[in-house]
This record gives sequence, structure tokens and C-alpha cells, in this order.
Amino acid sequence: LIRQITRLAARVAARVRCVSKEIMDAAEEAGIAKDKLVLIGYRLRLDVFDRERVAEAALEVRRGCGFSHDDVVITYVGALLRDKGLYDALGAMKVLAESDEHVRLMLVGDGPERRGLAEVAASEGLAERVVFAGYVPNDQVPDYLAASDIFLFPSRHEGAPRAVIEAMAMSLPVVASAVGGIPEVISEGETGMLLHTGDADEIASAVGRLLGDPVLCNRLGSRARREVEATASFSRQADAMVRLHA
Repeated sequence: LIRQITRLAARVAARVRCVSKEIMDAAEEAGIAKDKLVLIGYRLRLDVFDRERVAEAALEVRRGCGFSHDDVVITYVGALLRDKGLYDALGAMKVLAESDEHVRLMLVGDGPERRGLAEVAASEGLAERVVFAGYVPNDQVPDYLAASDIFLFPSRHEGAPRAVIEAMAMSLPVVASAVGGIPEVISEGETGMLLHTGDADEIASAVGRLLGDPVLCNRLGSRARREVEATASFSRQADAMVRLHA
């Protein structure tokens, strides 16, 4: 029903903004006139998503979650839904925990799978390693990202997830599924790492590589930040939105 309503609205609209090339292609395949479609990605205030600005708040988050100085925090931000790949993330944590006593997973967000995820974490002996941070207001998301060491987004289906771009803006090494518009913002091995199957073994392999290579983490994080500065700054995208409505 939502797809039908969206298709109808797009057909009668003067212009249709798409936040990724993948969505633009899908719109054209759905019968939306190509000359109506405009590609304008998400925009971020880079002064808000800045690690140094929220350094103190990040320390408070780590203390509040019970993380030690030695803990390596892998973070997901988003709804706790089945198709987000979070059960595979728990499977990967079980593998990683066998070789690294300091690895932790922080799930920021809420949703219908929270109870199921907590039950699996407990049954797999991961209760002390997985933190359910719950719903976090948008203005506090930078604090949680800055409290993290690696960002994980193993979703099965996506359009152009803002959470990935926000993590990149915070100079985090990102491990994300190669679905939807994600490959449009992450270049494999350059600005992040892409998952192609998204199963527990692949997640564990990708994250494990980062855990063992701090130089790679720093390089991916720095390049990710520069990519966002070049493509998703608020002023750049705001100008594009003004031109769209002119």
C-alpha cells in the first residue's frame, strides 16, 4: 500500500528527490518520468558530527555503559528489526569473543526484536558483552558514535541509511552491507568495508581484520570523514535543495 501511494504521489509531483542512485533507478523502473528525478543525498552539519566537540560526552557514554578503557566498542545505530542483520551480528560476536576478551557490541535504538536479541545474547553467553542502549535522541547520537571504535551496519535491505553517513562523519571505520545506496558512499577498502553475504562469519572476518589493524582503522576513518566533507556537507546539499525548489 505504501509503495502504491508513493508511486502515485511521485507521478503527480513536479520533481522527485532521490537520496541514492539505487532509489532513482528503482523510481524510473516504477514508471516515474526520468526528467522528474533529482539525485540529492543526505546532508549533515559537520560541526555537530565532530569527535572533538563531543569528547567529554563520549567518555560519559562509555562510563555509563560500563566500558573499560581497553574495551573495543562495535556500534550499530538504528531500529532493532529482523532484517537489520543483528542476529548475524550476535553470531559474529560469539566468534570474536573467543579471541578477544575486550570486544563489545553496543546496539543504539529500539524495536520489536530487542527482546529476541537479548535472549539470544544471554543464551550464547554474550550478556556481558552486548549493551542495549535503547532509544537515543538525535542530538545525542554523535556522543554514542564518538564512544565507539567501529561502526557495524549489517542490514539486509536499505535505501541510503543516514546512520552510515553519520558514522563516517565521526571518522569511524565502517563495516556495512553492500545493499541499496551504501556502495555509493563506501568504497571498498578506501572509506569502509562492504559485506556481501552479511552472515556471521563474514561479519566476524571483517570486524576481526579491523580489530587487528589499528592503522587500517585510522585510515578508513579519516578517508570516510573526508568523503562526507566532500559530498554531504550541509551547505552543499542545502544549495542543491534550494535549486530544486527554484
